[in-house]
Amino acid sequence: MEFSVFDEVQKRCAQIAGEYSPFHSTYEGYATLLGEVRELEREVFEQPQSWSISKVRESSIRVAVMATKLVLDCCSGEEILPY
Repeated sequence: MEFSVFDEVQKRCAQIAGEYSPFHSTYEGYATLLGEVRELEREVFEQPQSWSISKVRESSIRVAVMATKLVLDCCSGEEILPY
């Protein structure tokens, strides 16, 4: 059975929930998300001989997972300090 991208993001979110502590601030969450976006940028603008759609897909999914983690850890429920 083929998973949709949403299933894959949900599965990875569940995996990292057990491996990593929640973000302690929106700054920490944003910095982590930005790191993943920068990795995606490197994959998208890779030299043609090294470019790979599978690497772009993997990096894109990591961005989605970190964005979801930021929402879950910092934007759901009680207030959290921005820094």
